[in-house]
Amino acid sequence: MGLNPGFHHFRIGQIRATVLYDGWLDHPLDGFLGGPRDEIARFQRDHFLSETRWPMDENCLFVQIGDQNILIDTGLGARRWFGGHGGRLQESMAEAGIDPASVTLVLLTHADTDHAFGLVDAQGRRVFPQARIAVSKLEYEHWVDGIALDGKRPNPEWRSVTMRALAAYREGAIWLQDGDRIVPGLTAIATPGHSPGHFAFRLESEGDILYVLGDAVHHQVIELARPDWPFLWDFDPDLGVRSKRKILAMAAAEGALCHGFHFPWPGLGRLRRDGQGYVWVPRPLTL
Repeated sequence: MGLNPGFHHFRIGQIRATVLYDGWLDHPLDGFLGGPRDEIARFQRDHFLSETRWPMDENCLFVQIGDQNILIDTGLGARRWFGGHGGRLQESMAEAGIDPASVTLVLLTHADTDHAFGLVDAQGRRVFPQARIAVSKLEYEHWVDGIALDGKRPNPEWRSVTMRALAAYREGAIWLQDGDRIVPGLTAIATPGHSPGHFAFRLESEGDILYVLGDAVHHQVIELARPDWPFLWDFDPDLGVRSKRKILAMAAAEGALCHGFHFPWPGLGRLRRDGQGYVWVPRPLTL
């Protein structure tokens, strides 16, 4: 427990968990959220947020379940894109005393740059030498085939770097299916839309529940208040809305703790129903 610059320990029942900070992405607010600009600006003002910039934190998650050391998403890796503030996962792991060689399984919510590039170093070598990856086969194949780029405006390097990162772990890869029980207490939930094979995850131990949202939800205020608004950088925005509403309803119905990859550090909180949407209630860091 306690406050640290790059990591935050907590528990889900008997599951030991650590949020690991990969940094943040410097994005413009405009062009990402599919709602009226004046309403978006009002939401931002009401929550003392910038009306022009959107600093998106990157919160990776490490959990220990039995003899499995599981990392969920790997951050931006060696690439210094989106403002140059990301890619510090390895530094945060060192601060938390976690050896990359101890990781036995890497779960990918999806294979976008800020979630998968940390699989390899600048030379394309595996950062987690003992780990297998678990990812949607559809996600893997769509990136390799280039199809997953259709709905996005990627840097030209995205596909080549993603292919190299995924290929380094192709042998022994686990292909996720909806409802898979990956290890006891950890279940995969298909939430396609942001990418063709996006997955969220549900962890449970001794009645404590955590939903790992990945990129099914990005903005901790606007997308929760208006889950019917599409995220314009989703591969399929309409499908993304359906997946977002599904996972939010599941988490809220169980009163579960949630982990938002791009929510303000450390991305932990609960959902409170508010009309047709939700309000984010951050979990106190001292718990």
